[in-house]
Amino acid sequence: MGSCPAGIESNESALRRAWQSGWKWLAAGVALLACSLALAQGPGARDWTGIMAAAKKSGKVQFYSVMPASATQRIAEGFKRAYPEIAIEYVALPSGQLVAKVDQERTQGSDGGDVFLTSEIDWFLQRVKDKSLLAPAGPTVKGYPDRFLLFGTVPVVGFNPWVIPYNKNLVKVPPTSYQDLLRPEFKGRIGTLEVTAAALVAFYDWIEKTQGADYLPRLAAQVPRLYTSTIQQLQAIAAGEIAASAFGIPQRI
Repeated sequence: MGSCPAGIESNESALRRAWQSGWKWLAAGVALLACSLALAQGPGARDWTGIMAAAKKSGKVQFYSVMPASATQRIAEGFKRAYPEIAIEYVALPSGQLVAKVDQERTQGSDGGDVFLTSEIDWFLQRVKDKSLLAPAGPTVKGYPDRFLLFGTVPVVGFNPWVIPYNKNLVKVPPTSYQDLLRPEFKGRIGTLEVTAAALVAFYDWIEKTQGADYLPRLAAQVPRLYTSTIQQLQAIAAGEIAASAFGIPQRI
Protein backbone atom coordinates (compact mmCIF):
# COMPACT_ATOMS: atom_id res chain seq x y z
CA MET A 1 0.00 0.00 0.00
CA GLY A 2 2.95 2.35 -0.41
CA SER A 3 2.75 4.23 2.87
CA CYS A 4 1.33 1.21 4.63
CA PRO A 5 3.74 -1.74 4.69
CA ALA A 6 2.80 -4.70 6.84
CA GLY A 7 4.38 -5.75 10.09
CA ILE A 8 4.16 -9.52 10.02
CA GLU A 9 3.71 -12.06 12.77
CA SER A 10 4.01 -15.47 11.18
CA ASN A 11 4.45 -18.91 12.68
CA GLU A 12 3.68 -22.51 11.85
CA SER A 13 0.42 -22.51 13.79
CA ALA A 14 -0.84 -19.36 12.05
CA LEU A 15 0.00 -20.75 8.63
CA ARG A 16 -1.63 -24.06 9.46
CA ARG A 17 -4.80 -22.33 10.66
CA ALA A 18 -4.82 -20.14 7.55
CA TRP A 19 -4.50 -23.29 5.46
CA GLN A 20 -7.39 -24.93 7.30
CA SER A 21 -9.68 -21.98 6.58
CA GLY A 22 -8.35 -21.19 3.12
CA TRP A 23 -10.01 -23.83 0.91
CA LYS A 24 -10.47 -22.76 -2.69
CA TRP A 25 -12.33 -24.46 -5.54
CA LEU A 26 -12.48 -24.08 -9.31
CA ALA A 27 -15.31 -25.00 -11.66
CA ALA A 28 -15.10 -27.87 -14.14
CA GLY A 29 -14.62 -26.97 -17.76
CA VAL A 30 -11.81 -24.55 -17.00
CA ALA A 31 -8.12 -24.77 -16.24
CA LEU A 32 -6.74 -21.70 -14.52
CA LEU A 33 -3.08 -20.88 -14.59
CA ALA A 34 -1.20 -23.29 -12.27
CA CYS A 35 -4.49 -24.18 -10.60
CA SER A 36 -5.77 -26.37 -13.39
CA LEU A 37 -7.52 -28.83 -11.08
CA ALA A 38 -11.21 -28.26 -11.76
CA LEU A 39 -14.60 -28.75 -10.13
CA ALA A 40 -18.13 -27.85 -11.15
CA GLN A 41 -21.62 -27.50 -9.82
CA GLY A 42 -24.00 -30.34 -10.58
CA PRO A 43 -23.94 -34.12 -10.29
CA GLY A 44 -21.61 -36.47 -12.12
CA ALA A 45 -18.22 -35.94 -13.72
CA ARG A 46 -16.74 -35.62 -17.20
CA ASP A 47 -13.41 -36.41 -18.76
CA TRP A 48 -11.00 -33.55 -19.36
CA THR A 49 -11.32 -33.81 -23.16
CA GLY A 50 -15.07 -33.34 -22.89
CA ILE A 51 -14.64 -30.46 -20.44
CA MET A 52 -12.29 -28.64 -22.80
CA ALA A 53 -14.51 -29.27 -25.80
CA ALA A 54 -17.53 -27.85 -23.96
CA ALA A 55 -15.55 -24.83 -22.80
CA LYS A 56 -14.36 -24.06 -26.33
CA LYS A 57 -17.87 -24.48 -27.69
CA SER A 58 -19.24 -22.06 -25.09
CA GLY A 59 -16.39 -19.64 -25.81
CA LYS A 60 -16.64 -17.86 -22.46
CA VAL A 61 -15.93 -18.44 -18.78
CA GLN A 62 -17.30 -16.49 -15.82
CA PHE A 63 -14.83 -16.34 -12.93
CA TYR A 64 -15.93 -15.36 -9.40
CA SER A 65 -13.15 -14.59 -6.93
CA VAL A 66 -12.75 -13.35 -3.36
CA MET A 67 -9.25 -12.14 -4.18
CA PRO A 68 -8.58 -8.43 -4.87
CA ALA A 69 -9.45 -7.24 -8.37
CA SER A 70 -5.77 -6.82 -9.24
CA ALA A 71 -4.93 -10.42 -8.29
CA THR A 72 -8.07 -11.76 -9.98
CA GLN A 73 -7.13 -9.87 -13.13
CA ARG A 74 -3.70 -11.51 -13.17
CA ILE A 75 -5.35 -14.94 -13.00
CA ALA A 76 -7.65 -13.96 -15.86
CA GLU A 77 -4.70 -12.76 -17.94
CA GLY A 78 -2.87 -16.04 -17.29
CA PHE A 79 -5.95 -17.95 -18.42
CA LYS A 80 -6.14 -15.91 -21.63
CA ARG A 81 -2.54 -16.78 -22.43
CA ALA A 82 -3.18 -20.48 -21.83
CA TYR A 83 -6.55 -20.58 -23.60
CA PRO A 84 -6.75 -17.69 -26.09
CA GLU A 85 -9.80 -19.22 -27.78
CA ILE A 86 -11.89 -18.88 -24.59
CA ALA A 87 -12.92 -15.46 -23.30
CA ILE A 88 -12.93 -14.90 -19.53
CA GLU A 89 -14.93 -12.41 -17.50
CA TYR A 90 -14.43 -11.99 -13.76
CA VAL A 91 -16.17 -10.61 -10.70
CA ALA A 92 -14.15 -9.84 -7.55
CA LEU A 93 -16.24 -9.38 -4.39
CA PRO A 94 -16.03 -10.11 -0.65
CA SER A 95 -16.65 -13.75 0.23
CA GLY A 96 -20.12 -13.30 1.74
CA GLN A 97 -21.42 -11.44 -1.30
CA LEU A 98 -20.06 -14.02 -3.72
CA VAL A 99 -21.50 -16.96 -1.80
CA ALA A 100 -24.90 -15.25 -1.81
CA LYS A 101 -24.60 -14.62 -5.55
CA VAL A 102 -23.66 -18.24 -6.32
CA ASP A 103 -26.43 -19.61 -4.09
CA GLN A 104 -28.99 -17.38 -5.79
CA GLU A 105 -27.85 -18.60 -9.22
CA ARG A 106 -28.02 -22.22 -8.04
CA THR A 107 -31.50 -21.78 -6.57
CA GLN A 108 -32.89 -20.02 -9.63
CA GLY A 109 -31.05 -22.23 -12.11
CA SER A 110 -29.82 -19.09 -13.85
CA ASP A 111 -26.69 -18.67 -15.94
CA GLY A 112 -23.78 -17.21 -14.01
CA GLY A 113 -20.44 -18.17 -12.54
CA ASP A 114 -18.45 -21.05 -13.97
CA VAL A 115 -15.47 -20.67 -11.65
CA PHE A 116 -15.63 -19.87 -7.96
CA LEU A 117 -12.62 -19.12 -5.79
CA THR A 118 -13.41 -18.70 -2.10
CA SER A 119 -12.37 -19.57 1.44
CA GLU A 120 -15.81 -20.50 2.79
CA ILE A 121 -15.15 -24.01 4.12
CA ASP A 122 -18.67 -24.40 5.54
CA TRP A 123 -20.17 -23.67 2.13
CA PHE A 124 -18.04 -26.42 0.61
CA LEU A 125 -19.06 -28.84 3.33
CA GLN A 126 -22.75 -28.23 2.63
CA ARG A 127 -22.24 -28.60 -1.14
CA VAL A 128 -20.45 -31.91 -0.57
CA LYS A 129 -23.31 -33.10 1.65
CA ASP A 130 -25.94 -32.26 -0.96
CA LYS A 131 -23.72 -33.75 -3.70
CA SER A 132 -23.55 -30.54 -5.72
CA LEU A 133 -19.86 -30.85 -6.62
CA LEU A 134 -18.19 -32.92 -9.29
CA ALA A 135 -15.12 -35.03 -8.63
CA PRO A 136 -11.88 -33.29 -9.68
CA ALA A 137 -10.86 -33.67 -13.32
CA GLY A 138 -7.90 -32.54 -15.39
CA PRO A 139 -4.21 -33.19 -16.02
CA THR A 140 -3.12 -32.18 -12.51
CA VAL A 141 -5.43 -34.57 -10.67
CA LYS A 142 -2.90 -37.38 -10.82
CA GLY A 143 -0.47 -36.97 -7.94
CA TYR A 144 -2.42 -34.12 -6.28
CA PRO A 145 -1.71 -34.44 -2.52
CA ASP A 146 -4.62 -35.98 -0.63
CA ARG A 147 -4.07 -33.64 2.31
CA PHE A 148 -4.85 -30.70 0.02
CA LEU A 149 -8.06 -32.20 -1.31
CA LEU A 150 -10.79 -31.22 1.14
CA PHE A 151 -13.53 -33.84 1.53
CA GLY A 152 -11.84 -35.65 -1.35
CA THR A 153 -13.46 -33.12 -3.69
CA VAL A 154 -12.32 -29.54 -3.08
CA PRO A 155 -8.67 -28.71 -3.93
CA VAL A 156 -6.73 -26.28 -1.76
CA VAL A 157 -4.89 -24.00 -4.20
CA GLY A 158 -3.43 -21.30 -1.95
CA PHE A 159 -2.16 -20.25 1.47
CA ASN A 160 -2.72 -16.90 3.15
CA PRO A 161 -0.67 -16.17 6.29
CA TRP A 162 -2.12 -13.58 8.65
CA VAL A 163 -0.27 -10.30 9.11
CA ILE A 164 -0.56 -7.09 11.12
CA PRO A 165 -0.88 -4.18 8.66
CA TYR A 166 0.01 -0.68 9.88
CA ASN A 167 0.63 2.84 8.57
CA LYS A 168 4.33 3.60 8.91
CA ASN A 169 3.62 7.33 9.05
CA LEU A 170 1.49 6.90 12.15
CA VAL A 171 3.28 4.06 13.94
CA LYS A 172 6.73 4.87 15.29
CA VAL A 173 7.40 1.47 16.87
CA PRO A 174 5.98 -1.22 14.55
CA PRO A 175 3.96 -4.01 16.19
CA THR A 176 5.68 -7.38 15.95
CA SER A 177 3.09 -9.40 17.88
CA TYR A 178 -0.60 -9.29 18.65
CA GLN A 179 0.25 -8.34 22.22
CA ASP A 180 1.77 -5.11 20.88
CA LEU A 181 -1.69 -4.00 19.74
CA LEU A 182 -2.61 -3.68 23.42
CA ARG A 183 -0.08 -0.90 23.92
CA PRO A 184 -1.62 2.38 25.20
CA GLU A 185 -0.74 4.33 22.04
CA PHE A 186 -3.02 2.08 19.96
CA LYS A 187 -6.16 2.75 22.00
CA GLY A 188 -8.82 4.10 19.65
CA ARG A 189 -6.41 3.90 16.73
CA ILE A 190 -6.71 0.28 15.56
CA GLY A 191 -9.25 -1.71 13.61
CA THR A 192 -10.29 -5.30 13.05
CA LEU A 193 -12.88 -7.21 11.04
CA GLU A 194 -16.37 -8.31 11.93
CA VAL A 195 -17.00 -12.05 11.78
CA THR A 196 -18.32 -12.23 8.22
CA ALA A 197 -16.48 -15.30 6.89
CA ALA A 198 -15.26 -18.73 7.98
CA ALA A 199 -11.65 -17.56 7.86
CA LEU A 200 -12.44 -14.93 10.49
CA VAL A 201 -14.06 -17.49 12.77
CA ALA A 202 -10.81 -19.48 12.54
CA PHE A 203 -8.74 -16.33 13.10
CA TYR A 204 -10.46 -15.29 16.32
CA ASP A 205 -10.45 -18.86 17.55
CA TRP A 206 -6.69 -19.04 16.91
CA ILE A 207 -6.17 -15.66 18.61
CA GLU A 208 -7.98 -16.83 21.73
CA LYS A 209 -6.04 -20.10 21.86
CA THR A 210 -2.60 -18.58 21.27
CA GLN A 211 -2.88 -15.18 22.96
CA GLY A 212 -4.94 -16.21 25.98
CA ALA A 213 -8.62 -16.30 26.87
CA ASP A 214 -8.46 -12.70 28.08
CA TYR A 215 -6.93 -11.30 24.88
CA LEU A 216 -10.12 -10.48 22.98
CA PRO A 217 -11.70 -8.59 25.92
CA ARG A 218 -8.44 -6.65 26.29
CA LEU A 219 -8.45 -5.93 22.55
CA ALA A 220 -12.06 -4.73 22.81
CA ALA A 221 -10.91 -2.34 25.56
CA GLN A 222 -8.68 -0.73 22.93
CA VAL A 223 -11.91 0.43 21.24
CA PRO A 224 -11.09 -0.90 17.75
CA ARG A 225 -13.13 0.19 14.77
CA LEU A 226 -14.94 -2.68 13.08
CA TYR A 227 -14.91 -3.19 9.31
CA THR A 228 -16.78 -5.58 7.06
CA SER A 229 -14.01 -6.23 4.54
CA THR A 230 -10.22 -6.33 4.42
CA ILE A 231 -10.13 -3.84 1.55
CA GLN A 232 -12.26 -1.34 3.48
CA GLN A 233 -10.01 -1.71 6.50
CA LEU A 234 -6.75 -1.29 4.55
CA GLN A 235 -8.13 1.82 2.89
CA ALA A 236 -8.78 3.20 6.37
CA ILE A 237 -5.16 2.48 7.36
CA ALA A 238 -3.80 4.16 4.22
CA ALA A 239 -6.04 7.19 4.80
CA GLY A 240 -4.90 7.51 8.42
CA GLU A 241 -8.33 6.75 9.84
CA ILE A 242 -6.67 4.05 11.94
CA ALA A 243 -2.99 3.29 12.51
CA ALA A 244 -3.04 -0.52 12.42
CA SER A 245 -5.24 -3.58 12.38
CA ALA A 246 -5.37 -6.94 14.10
CA PHE A 247 -6.21 -8.73 10.84
CA GLY A 248 -4.65 -8.64 7.40
CA ILE A 249 -3.57 -10.89 4.55
CA PRO A 250 -0.62 -10.04 2.26
CA GLN A 251 -2.52 -10.36 -1.03
CA ARG A 252 -4.66 -7.34 -0.12
CA ILE A 253 -1.83 -5.05 0.96
